[in-house]
Amino acid sequence: MPGRKIICKACGNPIYKRTHPKDQVPVLANEAGRISIGQKYAEMSRDNDLLRIAREYCTEEEIERQRRQLGSRFGQEPTSRDVAWGAINQTMLRQKDLHIIKMLHFSLARVAYQSGEPFMYLLKEVHKYQLYRHKKDGVKLVEILSCECDMCKIDNGKVFTITEALERMPIPHSDCAYSYGDFRPGWCKCCWVAKLDQ
Repeated sequence: MPGRKIICKACGNPIYKRTHPKDQVPVLANEAGRISIGQKYAEMSRDNDLLRIAREYCTEEEIERQRRQLGSRFGQEPTSRDVAWGAINQTMLRQKDLHIIKMLHFSLARVAYQSGEPFMYLLKEVHKYQLYRHKKDGVKLVEILSCECDMCKIDNGKVFTITEALERMPIPHSDCAYSYGDFRPGWCKCCWVAKLDQ
């Protein structure tokens, strides 16, 4: 078995040594195989993150209930991703604490963002529940505290009533230039803060 990469003498293309994600056996792969194995590891990482979120916010009973229900419906063992999503969704439906609902959406948005999947709809839910919480606390006016990107700075300090903010939802900005970690731009860090001099 070669080191991490060799060049094929017959075709001149690279051959990569990788560990197969399913059984942890070393395999040789061409460029397409290397990419495919990398995608499988990314999917496993995303699924593990979802399961971690489910274990953090959901009861073990809910997770097991979802595993049984989905297994019965599918006629086979469900994926950890399906079990985690089911448990998280059921927990959000029953949850009364607006902060916990907001944080669940934040965690799911981060996983989707880091996996290269659509995430903005989840980040909008984070802001919506942040506004609901302000409303519950008796806040009348909120203002935008922007992140450091030029697109977001335009809205910094703008003031809205809770109703206006919920109707218009000016944040998060889909064209935000901020990157969370080493990932693509678009992770808008703007947030709502209570306007103190109401």
